[in-house]
Amino acid sequence: MKRLFKIVFFFIFLSLGAYAIWTLLEKKPAPLTVLIHAHYAFSDRVQLFYAFEGDSTFIERRSINYKLTGSNNEQEIKFILPLSDRKLSGFRLDVSNNHNQKPIYISSISFKGSKNKVDIEKGIQYIFRTNEFVKFEDEKLVTNPINGKYDPFIIYTGDLEKVNGLLTIQSQLIYNLFTSVLIFIFSVFLYYLLFNFTLTITKVSIPSFSLIVIFVLILAIPFILNNFKKNETVSNMENRKLKEKPEFQFSKDYFINYEEYYNDNFIFRNKLIGAHTLLKSNVFRASPFPDKVLFGKDKFLFNNTPEAFVSYSKINLLPSDSLAVVVKTLTERKQKLNEKNIKYYFGFFPNKHTIYSENLPYSMKIQIQDTTSLANQLKTALAKRDFDFFNPTEALLKSKNNHLLYLKLDTHWNNEGAYIAYKSFFDYYKDLNITPLPRSEFSIRYVTQTFGDLTKMMGTKKIYGYDESRPLFEVLNKENAFKRLDVEDLPRLTIHTLNESVDNKQRVLFFGDSFSDNIVGFFSLHFNEVIYLRDSYNQEMVDRLDPDVIIEIPVERFLYKHFPKFN
Repeated sequence: MKRLFKIVFFFIFLSLGAYAIWTLLEKKPAPLTVLIHAHYAFSDRVQLFYAFEGDSTFIERRSINYKLTGSNNEQEIKFILPLSDRKLSGFRLDVSNNHNQKPIYISSISFKGSKNKVDIEKGIQYIFRTNEFVKFEDEKLVTNPINGKYDPFIIYTGDLEKVNGLLTIQSQLIYNLFTSVLIFIFSVFLYYLLFNFTLTITKVSIPSFSLIVIFVLILAIPFILNNFKKNETVSNMENRKLKEKPEFQFSKDYFINYEEYYNDNFIFRNKLIGAHTLLKSNVFRASPFPDKVLFGKDKFLFNNTPEAFVSYSKINLLPSDSLAVVVKTLTERKQKLNEKNIKYYFGFFPNKHTIYSENLPYSMKIQIQDTTSLANQLKTALAKRDFDFFNPTEALLKSKNNHLLYLKLDTHWNNEGAYIAYKSFFDYYKDLNITPLPRSEFSIRYVTQTFGDLTKMMGTKKIYGYDESRPLFEVLNKENAFKRLDVEDLPRLTIHTLNESVDNKQRVLFFGDSFSDNIVGFFSLHFNEVIYLRDSYNQEMVDRLDPDVIIEIPVERFLYKHFPKFN
């Protein structure tokens, strides 16, 4: 019986050894890393599309985004392509999403496999095909919007055979033999330990032995349970792509990459990150992602992404020549539209940082570099050209002591803030002949919420003790109500409203962003038709929709997106 018992265990160890070898040596395509060294003057978003043999179209789900901050220095842009058994058939690089981007210089592009890489340092302009929005000039990429559209990209036309060669799995005989020997020795050692090692157990040794067993189990359990873990490629909690398992090689890079892979993929990782987030946010009132969100005073959370940072710190002021270009573009645009009997209004909605600056944390306040913001700089310059620039900051500051105007847990304002801006807009532009409805014409109900886009950016659904009452406005006179129309033939996230009860039969085209959503319930009460686009001024949409009124009002931190392109 004892002999049979030993034989059974011997085969168990052999099975475990075989499984371990199969797991370690399982053949997978090597990941492909695309490294781009480039100079971007302004913050931007770069997107790499890739296609495989058999389906060579470039689609959104086969793409990787990379956000970068503008710099005077060259930056490394890194894309790691998901593993696939198919060969690559093409690459497309969307080089810019910022209309105001200066010429882009790409010094090198590298395709890196598990062992080798293909470097392209010279003649980049000869192996990429450009589209109509971008061209090579003196080895630099110069982008240009056309009729309000902006989609500059370049397509790789070089040798894909060399790139696909990086994905080839090479035999690693020495590694296979080395691993097999190690597992055999370890299996024999365990077998001997269990069946031939005599241990004299005393009352004194039991606690010590128990601690050793517990310690070994603590170390072993994650490795064992990892085999039953569901494979994930993206962290929903952190909103990023997880590291992939590197192909083995005897090198320093392998162990660094494997550590990064294991740190991203060990079991209970999301639970631990969630616990870390809960601990930092609920106990220490500190953000686990300070580059995205920071805790302020009076239970305010503040956006600290790069676009928000350059806006609230006031380091994004324009040089005089660029400011002159913006002023010239806006004044000439208004003049041309007026000649066509189209009214044009331009302005901005203030950041939460601007209205509730007293609640900013100290770490944000010390970053503020100037007393003048980009919006005020532009307002002063436009005033010299008799251009009425909409700025509801003063009205919001006066009203904030009466009502909470911005969401504490979100980057946006609430209906109270939107109402003040709505009233301020029509009080300021008397030529529209529209009288805003008084607050008494609305019923206001309140809902309590414990989350917002800022809590989501922190990776948590709730912060203990942090909640807010959100006001929801609804017009009392139902005859003034508007309806929303189908937007299938319009750009994504468009809102299209129709109000047949008003005498004002004008069509309004509103260029804005997500801040405009809370404006809809007020502006649409006064116009026959309003189309809200999440876009900057787009001449093609103007020609297509033929509006009577054009309103262009972004949130303060996105004001730069509505400027013309600078040379």
